[in-house]
Amino acid sequence: MLLYVDVNFASPYALVAFVSLLEKGVAFDIKTVDLAAQDHHRRDFSKTSITRRVPTLVHDGARPSLQRRVRPLSCCSQRH
Repeated sequence: MLLYVDVNFASPYALVAFVSLLEKGVAFDIKTVDLAAQDHHRRDFSKTSITRRVPTLVHDGARPSLQRRVRPLSCCSQRH
């Protein structure tokens, strides 16, 4: 498993992912992305992360998919 985080470790979301993996005892490696240098917009990272954001977690080479989207429920579409 590979966890991409920002080079300064400033993202609270990356910290949550990091701590969660540690607490679960999951083996993972960390790769940093320099957001100030716009590394998250580079082609190689955009192939890994469709949103170009950190944290990004890659498991066995699998990447996120946009094929399944969940539509939120609205109060207007529910029947009572």
